Amino acid sequence: MVIERSKIYENEMTITQFSKLSNHIKNICGINLSGDKKTMVESRLRKRIKLLEFNSFRDYINYVLSFEGQKEETRILIDLISTNKTDFFREEQHFQVLQNDLLPTLFGKGIGRDNKLRIWCAASSSGEEPYTIAFYLNEFQTANPSFNFEFISSDISTRVLKKAALAVYEKEKIDPIPAVFKRKYLLKGKNNQQGLYRIVPEIRKLVKFFRQNLIHDSYNIEDIQDIIFCRNVLIYFDNPTKEKIVNTMCKYLNKGGYLLLGHAESLNGIKAPLERIQSTIYRKL
Repeated sequence: MVIERSKIYENEMTITQFSKLSNHIKNICGINLSGDKKTMVESRLRKRIKLLEFNSFRDYINYVLSFEGQKEETRILIDLISTNKTDFFREEQHFQVLQNDLLPTLFGKGIGRDNKLRIWCAASSSGEEPYTIAFYLNEFQTANPSFNFEFISSDISTRVLKKAALAVYEKEKIDPIPAVFKRKYLLKGKNNQQGLYRIVPEIRKLVKFFRQNLIHDSYNIEDIQDIIFCRNVLIYFDNPTKEKIVNTMCKYLNKGGYLLLGHAESLNGIKAPLERIQSTIYRKL
């Protein structure tokens, strides 16, 4: 397919064009872009459109919808559209529950002793959440040397997965980490790396990162999980998509296993084999 390109760039997206693009994005990854996101989408795509030397949003959208575009541009488009807000120790209550309740309960049942405890962070973003979880897994293993676990973490964005695997963060990003964990689990950059911090190798090796689109009917997961963190992700989907994702996740969650959502999320109106045991924490029936 031949696409006419020009360095003269038209700086507006019509409502019709936005609707066409947002429908395409929803079909790809389930993200529901309401009309008030139009300005955000324009802002995130302008640089890419100029780089590709298209002369309008219309030409870029036509390319994205073409056979070539769907093959070559889809992952880049998702990277640009995805919102990747995250922080170390965000919604810290969940990590306290993990340490003081979920891990001891499962370990008491022999999970993590007789066989591996398996845990999945379903939206790793740039790595702050999975590394926070890894801190607590390592702490629990230190207190319980026979504790054995496998930890996987996924995201749809290849861009943030690369950042997560690199595990390098600016000072302002590591500020929420308690001092005791900073001393144990961070390496301070020197010379031209001053102001940067990297997660120590023994924590980095605990996490296996992979790409996963949550609206797929099956996931790239070999083993059934005991705990799934899926926080601050479902807010981007409509209810039918949310229900599909939750039920697909449940196929990969052990009976008696736990699903943790973000504090702004709930499963009200969602049919799934789960019971709520406390705010935003569910157990599989």
